[in-house]
Amino acid sequence: MIADEIRALIGTGGLEELIRAYGGRRIYVPVSVNERHPLALRLGWRGAVALSQAFGGDFLEIPSARRLSLNERNRRIRAEHSAGMSQQALADSYRLTVRQIRNILMERDDA
Repeated sequence: MIADEIRALIGTGGLEELIRAYGGRRIYVPVSVNERHPLALRLGWRGAVALSQAFGGDFLEIPSARRLSLNERNRRIRAEHSAGMSQQALADSYRLTVRQIRNILMERDDA
């Protein structure tokens, strides 16, 4: 998932700043940045350079806070199921239907 890659490069705080500024939108990451580039102003010089080195010349889909939250919830559901929690217990715990739990368990983890 792109959020995990971004987090690894610029940390959780940097990812949260990108989501606040650009969540749910597509942004262009330049091949090189200067100190006045909007990414440098938001993330600091090191964060902007790290993004530029990893994704320069590409467009990034910045997840919305809601999408990121759902992805993390679904990851927890899959982990708890792998640890032995039943579908019914998961449905009760997360206030979802068993059918929703089944759908989450069948999803790939990179959505």
